[in-house]
Amino acid sequence: MASRYHPLHTLWQRPGAAGVDALLNGFRLYLAPNDELWLSSEAGWHVLSSVQWRALTAPLPFTLEPYQAHKPCDERYSNLCFNQRVSSHALLYSGLVIGVLLAFGAALRSLWLRYQEGRERRFILQLLTHELRTPITSLGFTVESLRSQFDELSPKAQESLWRLMADHQRLAQLSETSRHYLSPSHDTMARHPAQLSDFIEHCIEGFEVELHLKHDSILALPYYWLGLCVTNLLSNAKQHGVPPIRLTVSVGAQTLRIEVEDCGEFPSFYQRLCKRLSRHQDTHSRPNTDNMGVGLQLVRKLITQMGGKLVIRRHPTRCILGLPL
Repeated sequence: MASRYHPLHTLWQRPGAAGVDALLNGFRLYLAPNDELWLSSEAGWHVLSSVQWRALTAPLPFTLEPYQAHKPCDERYSNLCFNQRVSSHALLYSGLVIGVLLAFGAALRSLWLRYQEGRERRFILQLLTHELRTPITSLGFTVESLRSQFDELSPKAQESLWRLMADHQRLAQLSETSRHYLSPSHDTMARHPAQLSDFIEHCIEGFEVELHLKHDSILALPYYWLGLCVTNLLSNAKQHGVPPIRLTVSVGAQTLRIEVEDCGEFPSFYQRLCKRLSRHQDTHSRPNTDNMGVGLQLVRKLITQMGGKLVIRRHPTRCILGLPL
């Protein structure tokens, strides 16, 4: 066959000497330099053109390419390289899975950072509460000393002393409540029995309010935190609403309902958003005196922690606290 006069000499030139040696040495496949695929079987040798063998291998889950040392190859046979075919669906699913895992990891990291931030804030609050106990106690001794001289003071000084005593009592109560609130083993929303009318009268001190108490009874409630919510709603109605202010308290079979109403119109979400943005821009130019107290958002959080809910109506403005008994 090496002789150019051999009848098969021209045919053997197409796979070349390396191809003929590979087929004679037992390889079943060989890809010729002209992109023909030579097959060796018991029935003889067959030749497939490039169009034929590519059409046959197109539906298979692998690709057939000439072997090159500098390229990755999943499986080598003769001078051929078999690589697993990667479909577009597999790439899409892989990208989707990676995206979900990345989003899940980002969410976990965000939760962890929020948890760490909460721990740091809790520690600072515990430290401040502990440090405040000493000056509050010293202020209490000063108040008691002044009380012993109450009759000797002028009327104006007596009025100032009454305010000082009320402020000291509130500071002491706030410090004690904060200490219990920050304690991990204490019920932060503990309920205590008391007369409902006494609680309401304490909340409306300093406000011009039309009170409508439909039913008075002794109830076990988290009065301190509920009082913060009620006084904050009354303060917001006084600052931003239109008088008169009405406070309606009713006791149902399983729910306590407290409604603060004025004759104004509660701003919509977009109005509140625009006002907040404009206030943020004016922060450095003038002090901000709006929204004193814990704010409506914290009222909503507090009442939610107590197991209740805050409902706001716009026409007219009504803030309704609902608390299960």
